[in-house]
Amino acid sequence: MQSVLPDLTRIWNDVFAQHVELGDETHRHTPGTASRDVDTIVHRTLVEIRDALLFDPRARDRLTDEDLALLTATETLIGAQSASA
Repeated sequence: MQSVLPDLTRIWNDVFAQHVELGDETHRHTPGTASRDVDTIVHRTLVEIRDALLFDPRARDRLTDEDLALLTATETLIGAQSASA
């Protein structure tokens, strides 16, 4: 999971750029930074990205097809890990 974290953080920053521009300071820091568990950080980042995309569908325009594929692949991996635990 550690290997996808830099890309997820970049995507998170891209998605939340609009919120910062609008003065929404509730998401100024990358999600999960207080946690040392990488899986928890990755999961929380995914949840916040998906929430932002639901809240503001225009944010999807800031993401590439590769970004969206990474989100889906990471969600699938997390689901597979949860199922095997």
